[in-house]
Amino acid sequence: MLEVILNCHKLKSSFSQKITVTTNDPDHPTETLICKGQILDAVSLSPKRINFGSVSRKAPVPPQTVTITRGDAGPLNLKLRPVESESLVAQLREIEPGERYELEVTLSPPFKSNKVRAKVIVETGIAKAPTASIPVYASLAPRLEAQPRNIRVPGQLKADWQQVVRLVWDDDVPHKIIGATVNDPKLTVEVDDQDGRHQVIVQVPAGYTLPGGRRTVVIKTDDPQAPEVKVPLTVTRGASRARAGHSAIAPRAAQNTRSGKATQTESTKRKGTPAANLEETPSAPE
Repeated sequence: MLEVILNCHKLKSSFSQKITVTTNDPDHPTETLICKGQILDAVSLSPKRINFGSVSRKAPVPPQTVTITRGDAGPLNLKLRPVESESLVAQLREIEPGERYELEVTLSPPFKSNKVRAKVIVETGIAKAPTASIPVYASLAPRLEAQPRNIRVPGQLKADWQQVVRLVWDDDVPHKIIGATVNDPKLTVEVDDQDGRHQVIVQVPAGYTLPGGRRTVVIKTDDPQAPEVKVPLTVTRGASRARAGHSAIAPRAAQNTRSGKATQTESTKRKGTPAANLEETPSAPE
C-alpha cells in the first residue's frame, strides 16, 4: 500500500502529478504513477486581482469590479473588512443571496506615493476558508517631476553653459517655485517662475570641472506634498560634443574677438533655453 500526501496550497483547479516509485522487483525497478485531482474552491473570484495600470493623479479613474460567487463549500455570507489603504474605496453588493456578490473598488486621493499596493479582504462565513483577498495595484504619475531629471554638463567647456530645469506638476492646484540652491559656489541658479513657467536656470562657467562625486540642485516649492525636488549634476568625460538624449546647451555665447574669451549676453542669460531645444545637445560654443 502506498500513501501519498499532497500539498495543495498552491494548486488551482485540476492538477496532475507524476510519482516515481522504486521497487525491489528486478523486472520492474521503477514504476510511474499519476496522481490526478480537482481542487475545490470555497469562493470563486473573477478577476482574481485588480490592476488599474498607470493613471494620472488629476484624471478620474473608472472603478473596477470583482464578481464573487459561491464555490464548493456552501453558501456565502460575505462581510467587507475595512480597507487599510487610504487610496482605495470598496463597496460590496449582494446580487444573489448566498450565491453571488459584486465588489467595486475605486481609486481615489490621497496618494502618498507613486504606487498603490494593497489588498481588499472579505470574510466569507465559511469555516474552512474564512477570508478571501483581492490584490489591488496601481502606478501613478509623480506629483512633481523635474525635466530633465539629471543635469549632465559637457566636459572641457570652452564657454559659459546653462541648463534650464522645468518642474511639471500632476495636480489641478497651481504651485510655485519659492527658491533654488546648488552645493557648489562655482555654480549659480536663477528662479524663473513667471507667466506660467516653473523653471530654474543653472549657470555653469567655462572650464568647469567636478573633481569626484556630484553636485545637487535643490528646488523648493510651495507644495506641502512635494516641498522640494533634487536634481543631480554631473560632468561627462571628454570634450563636449552633440549626443542624442543629452541636456541642452542653453546660451549662445558672444565672441570677444579682441580677448578671445567667450562671454554670455545679458539677454540670453535672462531668456534661458527655448522649449524646442530641451531634447537636443548642440556642441559647446567654440
